Amino acid sequence: MYSEWRQNNLESGLMSTDLYELLKVYKDKKFVLVEPGGNAGDLLIYKGFHKLIHLAGIDYTTVTHDEYMKAAYSPDTVVYLHGGGGYIPVWSGTPALALQKSLSQHKGVVINGPTTIVDDSEYISKTFLPCFKSNVTSRFVLYTREKTSYFLIKDLLPAFVDLRVDHDTALNLTKEDVLNKEIKGKYRLFAIRNDKEMPQSLPYDYLNWMDPVLVTKSFDEWVSIHAHARELFTNRTHSTILGSILQIPTKMMANGYHKNRSIWEYSLKDRGVVWLDELPCGMINKVIESRGRLKKFFTSSKYRSFRKNLLVNYSM
Repeated sequence: MYSEWRQNNLESGLMSTDLYELLKVYKDKKFVLVEPGGNAGDLLIYKGFHKLIHLAGIDYTTVTHDEYMKAAYSPDTVVYLHGGGGYIPVWSGTPALALQKSLSQHKGVVINGPTTIVDDSEYISKTFLPCFKSNVTSRFVLYTREKTSYFLIKDLLPAFVDLRVDHDTALNLTKEDVLNKEIKGKYRLFAIRNDKEMPQSLPYDYLNWMDPVLVTKSFDEWVSIHAHARELFTNRTHSTILGSILQIPTKMMANGYHKNRSIWEYSLKDRGVVWLDELPCGMINKVIESRGRLKKFFTSSKYRSFRKNLLVNYSM
């Protein structure tokens, strides 16, 4: 009786409930989980799905993208492609390659976890949709993790695609799943992305901002920098999700396309995350913005490293 109560109690906190119910349909099959690679935020996605599949009592193996592209699996195997934000032209393109291989070669069930599709008509027509030209699967289920992506591709997909919406798998995690001790917040963290997906125009708090993905060396260090914050301002999707998991007051802003706003509307608004159109920057940041040398210094890797070391040492 206790084990049944515990199972029900654990299941009651899940966010990706549709995906979880689908997993239980195939609980007697072996799963192969394909990890497309990425950063600490992607690891949070994987960990959230691992929680689902463990609760469903499913046997599985994990492979990298490169390993998957060289392998073949029996039709009795369920192939699970981890979701995320990889269907966008600025990144490596591995999710589309894995999707195309799965549909054209795997004769069993294929599930694409909750994902976001960029609102770029050229990418959709020339890269994403060609993945569906050939299909040998017995069943293919594609999840988006918000409604914008769902409606973006809904009328473009062939009939064999079972298109659904469910929450990012990282949101199935609780504070206890990612942190093994109680931590008191000590600083305001400005976790602002500084890569190909950053917005074209966004006022930064140059004195305080940093990109945790670029300055941390491990998943645990990435979690720790967030966990020691008493307030979080961010335009990184999984910094936001981690903030909500850790129950830190979190403000979310836009990235380079619809992803952040769409995920906030579907999953994070009801979890207490606040949307901001821009950072509340002071006059000193306007001065830095107007002076090239100052801006170059405060956006340099040297300054980001200094900020990171300061936060790490302060959080000890």
